[in-house]
Amino acid sequence: MDPDLRALWTTAMEQDEDFEKIRKAVVDGLRSLRKFPNELKLQISIAECDIDPLRRLRYHERIWIPAYEPLRTELIQQTHDSMLTGHPGRDTTLATLSRRFFWPGISQDVRKFCNNCDVCGRVTTWRDKRWGLLKPLPIPNRIWREISMDFIVGLPPARGSRETNCLVIVDRFSKGAIFEPISDMSAEGTANVFIKLFYSDVIG
Repeated sequence: MDPDLRALWTTAMEQDEDFEKIRKAVVDGLRSLRKFPNELKLQISIAECDIDPLRRLRYHERIWIPAYEPLRTELIQQTHDSMLTGHPGRDTTLATLSRRFFWPGISQDVRKFCNNCDVCGRVTTWRDKRWGLLKPLPIPNRIWREISMDFIVGLPPARGSRETNCLVIVDRFSKGAIFEPISDMSAEGTANVFIKLFYSDVIG
């Protein structure tokens, strides 16, 4: 272990108050216990952990890293920025790091780190289909030449009427609008209302 990591490891052991409790539970668990104490809030079993010959706590033969953010970040940084991997992205960084190390929430920490990496952000391939450029509609040259239509639904019924929906027709040139009660919003029903309006004096 390089000197910087060794110093961070020493500080981590002092800062993480639960780490020694976890380690002690594993040592005791080799004799009697099966589950970690509830206060540690760990979703793994003691049987999955052990102590290596250097007296380091391990999970599935991977070194368990204490809860100390500078140490965990440094391990992610070294894995992510190494000459062998070179900004490999979230999944490869996690897979490489997880070969040797473990801590609860390791995948979330790697995801956060990679999301904040400027280099990864610049070289990430955009896999979604790109949208085309916006194309504004041409400006009409007379009123009621081009219109837009939409519905307003769930309105309270007017006096003497049972319709709770309204067909809204807007002239794109003058912005004049027509509000027509409508009960049948199917294509055929909407077409019938539109034709009635088109051949009336409302739209000339």
